[in-house]
Amino acid sequence: MTSALNRVFEEGLTVTLKTKDHDTNNKLHWFLITLSPVVENLEVKNTILIARDITEMKEVEETLKESKEKQHAIMMSAMDGFWLLDLDGKILEINEAYCRMSGYTESELLSLGIADMEDSKNAEEIVELFKKIKKKGELRFESRHQRKDGSLLHVEINIQYSSIEGGYLLAFIHDRTKYKEIEKHLLSSEERYKYLFHSSLSVMLLRDPNTGEIKDANRAACEYYGWSHTELCTKNISDINTHPKPAITAAIEKTNTEKLTHFFFKPQLANGAIRDVEIYSAIIEFADTSLLYSIVHGITDRKQAKERIVENESLLRESQKAAHIGSYSCNLIKKSWKATPELLNIFGVDETYPNTLDNWIESVHPDFRKKLIDDLFYKNIEKKRFTIINIK
Repeated sequence: MTSALNRVFEEGLTVTLKTKDHDTNNKLHWFLITLSPVVENLEVKNTILIARDITEMKEVEETLKESKEKQHAIMMSAMDGFWLLDLDGKILEINEAYCRMSGYTESELLSLGIADMEDSKNAEEIVELFKKIKKKGELRFESRHQRKDGSLLHVEINIQYSSIEGGYLLAFIHDRTKYKEIEKHLLSSEERYKYLFHSSLSVMLLRDPNTGEIKDANRAACEYYGWSHTELCTKNISDINTHPKPAITAAIEKTNTEKLTHFFFKPQLANGAIRDVEIYSAIIEFADTSLLYSIVHGITDRKQAKERIVENESLLRESQKAAHIGSYSCNLIKKSWKATPELLNIFGVDETYPNTLDNWIESVHPDFRKKLIDDLFYKNIEKKRFTIINIK
């Protein structure tokens, strides 16, 4: 406080600072204090002090910080690959799981765009894909990525659009390479199929394509569902599924008319537990019969992680709106910035406001522009948090 007062009296500046103190009940309070000079005959004679209790705002800031850190930790530690993309396809964040999948380091991937990774789509197709995602809000599709060593990575991608901070994309990437390889080998030889089927660590079932009766199950399926091979092979797929029978029948009929189908179901295990699974099914022709071959992938953990992310995003939006607090991010390479809807509301502008770095700097009081530039280009590089105040 003393140094702030010295600046007011010696330099004639208006100074804003944050401070904290305890009340008579020993409860901690945060205050935003503004010191303004009172000038008489070109000399500062007094100062006006305005203090505002910002304790509630400070508590909300801590809640938002904790929510963001929790969400980031979930995505970074996920077993599936994760990308955070801008709307131009530039990778902003990536987790360790995708680094392992692709063979690239994090720094290498951050210097690439999605077009550099895609093997099955060109730049124009990617642009159209992003438009479709932004319109629908979410899209799931299969694709091929190219690893660093030149080999192909078969993936299933679920991309979700978020309008926060100007818009970005969350991509969850599941490696399906081993499933593609299994499918290829299964179709080449019945004997090879039998070996791969029973020794595979993936959950696999063979069913009658018309009735849904389970004809065979591998060891992984018996362990997952909790029944012995004999018990499991006496059941119908509807016996272990919690979905209504008409929905199961419709899924079976769809499989009979398409080469490869993809479903989400909720089976009930032998112990009564209900799980979320993702099923890929295809008709396989044998010498004397046709059977429905299914690979079952448990996604309960992944689904719960996505639900937590959606919940945290909703909390972030509502908390910012309630506390009248906004946030923004800057892309120093593209010299642009993105803001949350609440920050745009605070500034009194809408989404059409130019999002260039120059416009952002212009919105800051001239006395603090140099500090803002220093923060953006130096503190940000060192990954330090900072606060900008005194916005005109």
